[in-house]
Amino acid sequence: MKPAADVESSVARTAASWVARRDGGLSPEEESELAAWRAAKSEHEDAWQRFETLWQGAARPRQTGSAGALEQRIAALRAQRKQRRSAALVTVLVLGIAFFGWARFHASQSVTPPAQATAMLLLPRAEVLSDGTAMEFPEGTDFRVEYTDGERRVTLLRGEVHFAVVKDPSRPFIVAVAGVEFRAVGTAFSVQLQANAARLIVTEGRVAVARDGVPVTLVGEAPVQTPHVVEAGRRALVAFVADSEGAVQVASVSGQEIGEHLAWRNPRVEFSGAPLGEVVALLNQRNRVQFVLSDPDLLAIELSGVFRADDLESLVRALETGFGLRAEHRGDTVHLSAAPAGLK
Repeated sequence: MKPAADVESSVARTAASWVARRDGGLSPEEESELAAWRAAKSEHEDAWQRFETLWQGAARPRQTGSAGALEQRIAALRAQRKQRRSAALVTVLVLGIAFFGWARFHASQSVTPPAQATAMLLLPRAEVLSDGTAMEFPEGTDFRVEYTDGERRVTLLRGEVHFAVVKDPSRPFIVAVAGVEFRAVGTAFSVQLQANAARLIVTEGRVAVARDGVPVTLVGEAPVQTPHVVEAGRRALVAFVADSEGAVQVASVSGQEIGEHLAWRNPRVEFSGAPLGEVVALLNQRNRVQFVLSDPDLLAIELSGVFRADDLESLVRALETGFGLRAEHRGDTVHLSAAPAGLK
């Protein structure tokens, strides 16, 4: 029997492969195969949604200038054979969990540089409702808010939202998704709309679950204290149409897993042909650890891509392996220099 970690890694690799292959175009037979794989297990669909979100956010910068070089590179990849394209894109997707994508374009590739070099900090979209409840959501999410004297209701139409609900016992807070309702008085949780189900992750407090107005029965590897209530640190995938048994599986999730599922909430930095000097200046404004460029020639290195603003080690590794730089950590500073020729 394979360890759980190996199984999860295998599912992640398969999901990444499918997302990459889908981006290049699937045949009708492959579309059917993908649909069957996603429907086979909730873990498959969950992994698919996670990598689909990562690919949309990591591989296609949309908010910083034209990002022309990256867009043209993606177009070039699409024109290649599917197997070669799939392998390249899977690499980007797998690395995307921690790094969210990286690209460097050389003049020899005959790629037109972007019209405007930019480096920009990207934050998740946010909205505070009239009662003080805070919502965070990635680009492309759509919802409708309906507050009455008796209840507070948000109908999720597309995407995912993380809620930090303000307590009001006289007006329960309800998130509705295609017949499924998640009810909370004061708690923090996320709801994601998937193809045939809604995924709930409770990060604080408790959330009651109902389908078509009827409380669902929750089962899982750990005892469920209340049959229809999901506790903090657990997730549930609630199908819009119940099967013959009607029960919903609930699973515990670690802090690391929650971080991966909600990675879109982390600040990201997007570069579009931006010089390393500009990138370093932007990062130094936000982080305690400061970058120092020991060689003025490094200022002009151009970067394009998207990555987490709080994941400086991934940037350091990319600069070392992809650009032949050397990083030296000195307390709260990272000194970057050109590595000697024999060490590149």
